[in-house]
Amino acid sequence: MIYGLHILSSSYKTPGKNVKNIESVVDALEMFERHDLRVTDTVCVYGETKTLGKLVIEQCFPAGLHAMAVDIDKSNIKEIMRRLTALPADQFKHFVNKMIKYAFIAATLYSPAITIIMNNRENKAISDPFKGFEATMSRHRNSYLNGYDNKETYNNRYTEEYNKIADNVRTHLISDIGEDNGYVRLVQCGARGDMSSLQQMFSFKGRIAKSASESFNTVISSAYVTQLSPLEQFISAYGTRKTVIDKVKKPAETGDAMRRMIYTSADGVIVSMDCGSAEGLTIPEKHFAVLLIRAGFLNRKSRAW
Repeated sequence: MIYGLHILSSSYKTPGKNVKNIESVVDALEMFERHDLRVTDTVCVYGETKTLGKLVIEQCFPAGLHAMAVDIDKSNIKEIMRRLTALPADQFKHFVNKMIKYAFIAATLYSPAITIIMNNRENKAISDPFKGFEATMSRHRNSYLNGYDNKETYNNRYTEEYNKIADNVRTHLISDIGEDNGYVRLVQCGARGDMSSLQQMFSFKGRIAKSASESFNTVISSAYVTQLSPLEQFISAYGTRKTVIDKVKKPAETGDAMRRMIYTSADGVIVSMDCGSAEGLTIPEKHFAVLLIRAGFLNRKSRAW
């Protein structure tokens, strides 16, 4: 939803040169839903000229909040929702339903995609970041194997050299890929993922976690775009299995229990503070605590959240 709102609210940055005259807002919305026009196309409705995306996003807000319908992302969506909740209930429901509808349409029509032809591979910042890395680490490795360094010193040097390369890649990553890339927009608006996700997709997979505090001293230098080798895929599967195990053993820490609770109650809608019924089920505190412990939200020993 945030991704769709971001697409609509940032369409003004790249407006089309040709202006399309449209008779009404209803016609413009229908063209948007049918994808007859792009969100960056310039339209003229009732004498006002703006991009189609800007026209659509303004339908999700009352006139007094149109100024906030610009560059919507994760950082300002909370303030926008706070302002909307101050409206009367029927108006709040009306605008939020429109926001959800048009945001999901935009996210569906302009979903991120990776082109088959990657023009970025010539840029060494993301295509060949580990050139010379093995030569540097071989000297430290020989020093460790010959007894001049201990394991901790070698691991620290490996991490230090790896972080230098990773930081350099992340610094140049967005400029190399291009800000018009759908996955870059996902990260920038805060809808999904982070720079680490872009790094794994377009530059290199990176190191695999051995535990919560330690990683293997092996770098998977291939990216998802260029495909991993069978050996790299086998090694990276370790981290995937660890994630699955964490979900089974520690559902509260991974957030899996909360996700399942939200999913199962997604169809339920609270329409009032009190349903007015005198019937109900009283749950003793000790029984409620047992339910929380089983769900993983309460610590059994300390009874702390």
